[in-house]
Amino acid sequence: MSYFQPFVDIIKSKLAASKASLLSLAGRVQLVKSVIHSMLLRTFAIYSWPVSLIRDLEKWIKKIIWSGDLEKRKIVIVSWKKVCTDYDEGGLGVKSLICLNEASNLKLYWDLMNSDE
Repeated sequence: MSYFQPFVDIIKSKLAASKASLLSLAGRVQLVKSVIHSMLLRTFAIYSWPVSLIRDLEKWIKKIIWSGDLEKRKIVIVSWKKVCTDYDEGGLGVKSLICLNEASNLKLYWDLMNSDE
């Protein structure tokens, strides 16, 4: 878990430094999808992250999306599962980090099992 802490600190500082409170909800969703998810997908393709860290990251992402601030917590009436669905199904298109990590782990396993090397 300590191996990932510097990377988690970078993500938290990016979320805290962003002026997300000045953005609309759509802008905050786009910030998460373009900046945070792209940073995480690189490491998910190589490492299997601990679920506890992923839950912390998702907690911060939820705070940024709903309130625009890491310190504020806003009560919402939409479940995170619904938010993580595609636009066509009524969600915001934000991908669940737990699902992304599991999919990356399965891809690594598939590549390992089907490799001739």
